[in-house]
Formats: sequence, C-alpha cells, structure tokens
Amino acid sequence: MKKGIVLLTGFLLAFSIILVGCGNEKNDIQVTDTNDKSNFKESEKEKFTPKEFESYYESTGYLYVNIINSMTDEDLQGVNELNNKLAQQLDEIETLMNNKSIDSSFKVDLNNYLNNLTDFKQNIENSNYDSVSDISYRIGASVKALADNHYDENLPAAVTTFIEEREKDQTKKEYSVGDKQTLGGITVTLVSADKTSERNQFDETKPKNVIKVSYKVENNSGNEYYVNSDIDVYDSNSTMGTRYPLDNTTGKILNGKNMNAEYYAGVDEGGNIEIVFNLFSDASLTFHAKI
Repeated sequence: MKKGIVLLTGFLLAFSIILVGCGNEKNDIQVTDTNDKSNFKESEKEKFTPKEFESYYESTGYLYVNIINSMTDEDLQGVNELNNKLAQQLDEIETLMNNKSIDSSFKVDLNNYLNNLTDFKQNIENSNYDSVSDISYRIGASVKALADNHYDENLPAAVTTFIEEREKDQTKKEYSVGDKQTLGGITVTLVSADKTSERNQFDETKPKNVIKVSYKVENNSGNEYYVNSDIDVYDSNSTMGTRYPLDNTTGKILNGKNMNAEYYAGVDEGGNIEIVFNLFSDASLTFHAKI
C-alpha cells in the first residue's frame, strides 16, 4: 500500500538593505522599497489531485470493507484494530489536504466521502453499531460519486470484490430452517416455520393460513438490542401477509445474551414462503421455508 507524502511549505521573506558608497567625500545610502512587490513571487500550494489520493482511495476502501466483514464474523477485536488503522489513515489524509489546494469539484466529493468515513469510524469507536447500516449506505453513495466523477467509474478493488462476493452468496444459497445469519452483531437463527391451527377469536381478518415462525436472536452488537417483531412474511404468490394477533415476542436483549422468539403471520397461500427479519433501518435478513 502506497503512502501519501506530506509536503510542508514555508515562506521566507528577506528584506535587504544595500549600502552603496559613492563619491569621495560622502556615502549615499540606498534602501529597497519594501512596498515594491515586483521582486517577490507569491508561492502557491501544490494541487491535491485524484491521482495523489488514489492509494488512499484504495486503502480506506479496503479497511472499511474488512471492518464490515469482521462485524459479520463477530470479530470485535478485529473490528477495533482495523478501525484504529482507519483513524490513522484519516489523520494522514487530513494533514495532506491541509497543506495543498484542491479543485472544487474534487473537494466536494472527497469531503463527502471522508466525512462519512469519519462518522463510521466514530460510531465504531463508541460501539454504536446500530448506526452502521445507515452510514454504510451513505458511504456507498459517496464512494460511487468519487468513482464516477474522478476514477473513470472504477470502485476500489476491495469494494468491487466485496460486492461480487455478496452477490455470489445471494445466488448460491437460500437460507432456510436451521440456518443462521448475522448483521451488525445480531445473529438470527430460523428455528421453524409451520402452519398453526391457533386462532384469535377477536381477529376479523380471518386469513386462510396462519404461520408460526420460531426463531432465535443472539446479541453481540456491543449494545442492547430490542426485538420488536418487525418481520415480513410473503406467501408463495409473493403477497405480503399481515401480523396475526397471537403471542408475538417483543423484548430487550442485553449485549452477549440471546432470546427465543415467535412471530405469527396470516397469509393466503401456502407452499414456498419468504421470511424477512428487518433488524435495522433498511437492513434485513431473508430466509425461505416451505409450509
């Protein structure tokens, strides 16, 4: 990984007094006019260009992706170590930028990207993992703006690999009963999904089928996590069911603890169903089952 070079520029202003002796009987003193700027050329800061930032564009993308991977693997030590390296990178970039000039179009996109990374870093430092999902979407948008506007639409290599691997995972495997998935330190295991004959006598929706979803939630996010039964169930026609008023589990899980939970949904059609656990804002885990 290449490292940027920090150039420190200084200005040295020398005011010279020239003593010239003329004549046989007296010396004439001549002094340069200090208001005359013709002898001085104003120095300009060197440009900070996309080419010069390119190695940081790659390295910060690499660190961000690997922090996300470590969170997925519940490797909190790895998360903290990588986040410290990201902090060092951001400090280096700030020092470099402070001593150079930047074209306005590049500056806007660059500052947006760096501000999002700084927000991400600070939330990791504070173990505020619930915010990581929202910040990640902002980072994705800002890294794409840099790619489109300054790097011929080329994303950092680590980001491209990360996207490709995630796409392969989605096409390669459908998670079903007995599988577990992790997002932001929260692990969900789908224990079972079955039709049930239980009914609520006061319910007026009267769905054709009621599905009982049993699942387990493990919290290793570093914070408390609240289970609120924010789950969507789609029937075999991809029609979203409705929450059915039985014993739907809600409750708080402390960090390092787990909870067994249940959710009931009313759907029209059986067969292959899809169950979506909405863990965070705009971030979810999807399972499939057959009933």
